[in-house]
Amino acid sequence: MTEVRHTLQDLRDDVVPDRGTDLSELVERLRLAGLVLDDLPEIPKWAHRVVAEALTNALRHAGPGKATVVVNDVYLEVRNRIRGLSTRRGAGYGLSSLERHFGSRLVYGRRGLHWVVRVYFP
Repeated sequence: MTEVRHTLQDLRDDVVPDRGTDLSELVERLRLAGLVLDDLPEIPKWAHRVVAEALTNALRHAGPGKATVVVNDVYLEVRNRIRGLSTRRGAGYGLSSLERHFGSRLVYGRRGLHWVVRVYFP
């Protein structure tokens, strides 16, 4: 059953377009919905999907508020402040799909009062 689930997810990844392709359009929609976000630093094309997923999750689970995107020589990080406990659950494909793609280079979770998604450069 696990193998079937992975196969279906791989097919979904091939069919679903990369939501992070046009970050400027996504960022504008998120800002209109209440996400406070400074201008994005230059983001490598391969990391657009990570940023798109993390910012979308920030708004979905934490609500309107500030998110930060940091890029340095070692990693890309998206961070947002946690506001209480989110009762909204997604379909569960976003981060798990990224985790399968990036493996141990992707780290996410609670860090103090923030939720952090970090991917280390190859």
